Amino acid sequence: MTVAQFSDPLIAQTLEKHYGQLDTYLDDLESLEISKEESARKLVVCENALNAIELELARYTAKKVTALNERNTAKEANKIIEARTNELLSKIEKLKLVIKAVEEKPVEKSAKTTRRGAFLKKMDHVMPWGELISLIQPIYPNPSNNKNIDREIKQKLRLYYLQQWFNLSNIALEELLFDSVSMRDFAGIAQNATNLPDAAQIEEFQRILETDDVKGKLKTKTDQLYKENSLMITGGSIIDASAVSLVSTQPKAKKDGTAAKTEKVKGNKFSFLDSLAKYGDPKELLTEIVTELHKTVVEKKETRHYLFNSSVENLLSDQFKFVSYVFPKEKITQSNPITQTAPPAMRIGTGPFDEIAHALTFMLVDWFKVERKIAPTMTAHILELVEETRCQIEDFTQSMWKPVELKGELLDRFFSQKGYITRKVSESEVAIIGGAELPFNIIIDTVTKNLVIKAMCKANDWSNLDEIQTFANELNEKTPALHFEVEIVNLKPVMTTEYYLPYRRGVPHRLLLKVCKAFTLAIAKCLEQDERNLMVKAAGK
Repeated sequence: MTVAQFSDPLIAQTLEKHYGQLDTYLDDLESLEISKEESARKLVVCENALNAIELELARYTAKKVTALNERNTAKEANKIIEARTNELLSKIEKLKLVIKAVEEKPVEKSAKTTRRGAFLKKMDHVMPWGELISLIQPIYPNPSNNKNIDREIKQKLRLYYLQQWFNLSNIALEELLFDSVSMRDFAGIAQNATNLPDAAQIEEFQRILETDDVKGKLKTKTDQLYKENSLMITGGSIIDASAVSLVSTQPKAKKDGTAAKTEKVKGNKFSFLDSLAKYGDPKELLTEIVTELHKTVVEKKETRHYLFNSSVENLLSDQFKFVSYVFPKEKITQSNPITQTAPPAMRIGTGPFDEIAHALTFMLVDWFKVERKIAPTMTAHILELVEETRCQIEDFTQSMWKPVELKGELLDRFFSQKGYITRKVSESEVAIIGGAELPFNIIIDTVTKNLVIKAMCKANDWSNLDEIQTFANELNEKTPALHFEVEIVNLKPVMTTEYYLPYRRGVPHRLLLKVCKAFTLAIAKCLEQDERNLMVKAAGK
């Protein structure tokens, strides 16, 4: 029944009023329902936020507990380290006292026979002292008819031969007689003797030997003796399989009689710039070549990304700075092609790289008139430094040492991390004793600002010094990049060779590893030419 159905207007009006209030109440109820749902949703959001905050607080609490545990562990480790340090310091102090006591202790004759002592014992047995003394007796002055004159002549004669075998000056021999037990034994001088022959007495005996050319007669006799006993004397050193003397440390005299300079010029026998010199000024040529290469590469769509970030200035700077860090390469052939030397992540496709190498080779032959057989080797050399420049630009970690960073410890750690077996010799020298074609040393020469790579090739016991020198001369003629020298080390003949790397403008890691590998590989290939089996063969990796 609606309001209109009532005939009484008062009733109808009253009902209409109540219906209006009822609609208002219904609207209010609907609003309350909506607010309740909204509140419920907000409560859910708040609960989720609170849960997230609780999780975050739990993580932070766990981190705090872990940090506290680590701090406690570190404190315990520091205590252990501190205790160990104190223990070591105490041992060092004790060792210092022991060393001081040893140094202050009088020298006693050792029961161990040194190599020098063994050599002198052999020569004492070999030398015909009676015959040699008989050559000197007629000219040796003896105004007071000294009955011990033969013993005096024998002692001075032995000192004379010590000078010959060890290339000693009069003063050097006088000093060695104080230090060397084996030399005093050989000369027949008591170990507790204080009145040792001095330089003046040694020189006086030498003047006596000039009489009637007795010195020449002694030389003739001893040369025959050396030959009969399969001994050899070369440059003041007597060599055989079991007896080796010390090499001379005196500078050789020039033909005009003046002393030669003892300092060695630090430079490589041959470099890439030397190969350019026959075509003009090396620096000007290299500047033109690299400039044209950059222009040619960036003009082509297929190759331009190869030098995407590499400017001509960077390329040229590295070409001149690190020219020595690329070891002179072998002749490029089909079996030894030009390859990318950058790490795998920095390499481009084989096709584009071969196109770049071909373009550079063609440019060298056609534009710069380089001999066709030499051009590929030049191309390989230039591109290896271009590859290094590209890699340095993209490096995210340190790839070069500054000069002030160079220390023996740094080199030792670097080569160890690269898989080599190393030994730190001193603050400026590291020995690489495993992992390369053969062992070598790296020396930091702070005077010339060079890293010196030095390798030593030992001779077999049956080889003599003349044979080793002949073999070294043959290798020097055949190998343009290496220069071998023969010397005596630890009483054994060896061949040594060095390669110099200037470090005034830094040392690139990758190039250092490559040049060391190429250096030892070149030496190993040289030793393969040893058909007479004179040298100890290089051990493989």
